[in-house]
Amino acid sequence: MPQVTLLDFIQPKKEQTQAVTAVVNERVNEKWCIFYRHCSGEEHPRCVFLSPEEWTLRKDKLTSYCLAGGKECPVLAHVLSQLRQR
Repeated sequence: MPQVTLLDFIQPKKEQTQAVTAVVNERVNEKWCIFYRHCSGEEHPRCVFLSPEEWTLRKDKLTSYCLAGGKECPVLAHVLSQLRQR
């Protein structure tokens, strides 16, 4: 079995994080956040990072971020910070 170094493990995660960050940064100026989507079986769009139940509780406070392209969204900021820590 080939030996895997820490760098071999970290590099793909870093590249994934950079790719997600680049897509988010590109789309910030668009009308809706790319993570504000119609999910299976749901009539209205919601943040894909939240469960339907959590979205129901928080949508009044978060929808404005979704409609502003995700700019300054606390949920998106949290997800990206978690990716960066990996």
